[in-house]
Amino acid sequence: MKLRPQDRLVIEELRRETKIKKIYIRCAIVIALDDGYTHQQISGILGISEKMVQRVHKLYDESGPEGLTLFYYKGRSGFLTPKQERNLRKELSSHLYKDTREIQTYLLERFNVKMSRSAVNAMLKRLGFVYKKTKVLPGKADADLQRRFAAKLKKLRKQLKETEALYFLDATHPTHNTRAGYGWIEKGKEYAMPSNSGRQRVNINGAMNGVDPTDIQVDFADMVNAQSTICLLEKIEAKNVFKKRIYLIGDNARYYRCKLLKEWLQEHPKFVWMPLPSYSPNLNLIERIWGFMKRERINNFYFDTYQKFKENLMNFFNNLNDYRSDLNRLITYNFQIIDWN
Repeated sequence: MKLRPQDRLVIEELRRETKIKKIYIRCAIVIALDDGYTHQQISGILGISEKMVQRVHKLYDESGPEGLTLFYYKGRSGFLTPKQERNLRKELSSHLYKDTREIQTYLLERFNVKMSRSAVNAMLKRLGFVYKKTKVLPGKADADLQRRFAAKLKKLRKQLKETEALYFLDATHPTHNTRAGYGWIEKGKEYAMPSNSGRQRVNINGAMNGVDPTDIQVDFADMVNAQSTICLLEKIEAKNVFKKRIYLIGDNARYYRCKLLKEWLQEHPKFVWMPLPSYSPNLNLIERIWGFMKRERINNFYFDTYQKFKENLMNFFNNLNDYRSDLNRLITYNFQIIDWN
């Protein structure tokens, strides 16, 4: 017997989580078969009959991982037909279930199938579902406008001349406080970190080169406004002295639309402003940089003073070459389109 890697992972997790001895033994048998042990060897190691090993082998061949949770004296407990699995997949794709208890209730009410939580977990992973945080996206986004603008960006990037540059602009305001993130923690234990009581923010006005993501110009300002944006654009201009045209991609923030900035842009015609569609942060590539920065320099880190927190972020931008391979993988022109229809 040779298991598919994804099935092996499901069975190993089911073995770890189950509290039912019979299911544990079944999982152990299938894993041992996958490791190349014979029926006779498994019988001796686990102290069970060789006939039981044969029955479990046959059960798995007929029903797959779900078969390990089958107890026929309870009817079809722990088993869904292919059609029922398709219906379940459709249900989970259109409705959010917060935990496996809700899914257990759904299975019982819809299909009259009773499954243990560990069996539900194993089945969900086999079907390609994972337990993770929901993602909040703008509710007023126009999908058609996004698709057209995404196509425009891809074309611009492809046809960009050596005498031209492309920058994505945005501001971020990380708070001086410990931000909880993910990490490997021993089961049943907590990993506590100190936090700060203050809410002081670091205001970062930034612009990322759409061709080279390690070229990021930033302005650490007291306030993000038209003046700090002009300071940022002057840095871009100094970096691109020999460029004849510089495209700027930004959202519709008030300071990008104010009279002062518009007048400055008129006096510097090499800059071409291209506003993003409303409610479309997914099209602004520098948003990915902010997320990456948080993962690398903020999440799960503690800084006892605001100055240390700010210097840590400055150090991130001063050493972007250290992240070149990560940023090249992160910054692609494959865009998620927000479409609620």
